[in-house]
Amino acid sequence: MYFDYLEELELRIESGDVIYACQGQGTHQWHIGESLEDVSNKAQLVANLKKYPMPVYQLISGSEATPESYLVVKKVVLSSVGDPQRYDWVQVDTRQAAELVRDVAHGATPFFGLITESTIKPNK
Repeated sequence: MYFDYLEELELRIESGDVIYACQGQGTHQWHIGESLEDVSNKAQLVANLKKYPMPVYQLISGSEATPESYLVVKKVVLSSVGDPQRYDWVQVDTRQAAELVRDVAHGATPFFGLITESTIKPNK
């Protein structure tokens, strides 16, 4: 129940779907989507706001040995009825760090590998 979205995302990636991600405006916010164009547009907005280049990543299975870094759900924030309201994401450098920081309050959350697809520079 708490991880339906994450487990579905993991299954889609393992079955060959290409999923992209970029950091959001907030500290633990990430944009995740199937369209490189959509995620790149969101990365452009964030790059313009933060005034520095913003990487766009392709998500891969966290069990693969080749990621540059990992994207992990640090905390599942539940609504008053117990459904996930939002996920607080964090990027870490190693698989060991991913396993240590992931939310385990209701069972261990899956984590994902990140590979840089492109870098979006802020508009001048």
